[in-house]
Amino acid sequence: MSLDSIEAINPATLEGCVISGMTKDITAHKRAEEAMQEINHTLQTFIQVALLAIIALDAKGRVTMWNSAAERIWQ
Repeated sequence: MSLDSIEAINPATLEGCVISGMTKDITAHKRAEEAMQEINHTLQTFIQVALLAIIALDAKGRVTMWNSAAERIWQ
């Protein structure tokens, strides 16, 4: 967390209570997150419309995803 992206809010008094806080600009992080979601959506669409069977396995060999071409093979 860099200090240039954090803005300190000066303490304020409200009916005898002290309120203070900090804010951080997360605009770049949110944009990167949205870009990753768009890339993921594009990749998922490509996998589903591919003519070749695509099957994804996890580290234990369990099927985690397959596309419609792979589904047609096992119908």
